[in-house]
Amino acid sequence: MKTILATLIFSVLSLFAYEEINSENFTSKTSADKVIVKFHATWCVNCAQLERNFNEVDLKKLGVSLYKVNIEEQMSLTAKYKIRALPTILYLKNGKLISTEMGVKSPQELIESINQTFY
Repeated sequence: MKTILATLIFSVLSLFAYEEINSENFTSKTSADKVIVKFHATWCVNCAQLERNFNEVDLKKLGVSLYKVNIEEQMSLTAKYKIRALPTILYLKNGKLISTEMGVKSPQELIESINQTFY
C-alpha cells in the first residue's frame, strides 16, 4: 500500500515539476540560450512517462531550461508548431526552433538528444 501511495504522489508531483507556459509568455521564456518545450496533455500516458524521464536528467548541469505546454489549453501554440503527436519536444536556441522530436525517450536518449542538438 505504501508503495502504491508513494508512486501515486510522485506521479502527481511530476506533472507539476516544470513551469507551464502559454502564448502570452512563450516568447520571453524561450528566448534563453537553450530551451526545451514539451507539448503534453493531462490524459497522455506517454507524456507522463517522458516527464518522469526528464526528472532523471540533470538539466541544470546540461545548461538547459525545460517548460511545458498543455495542448488543450494552448491551441494557438499547438497549431503554430504543428503538433500532431504527443509527446512532442521542441528544442529552441535563443528563441529559434532548431529541432523537433516526438515520442517517449529514455533519460539517456534525452541526454544524447540535448548534446547533439545544442553542443
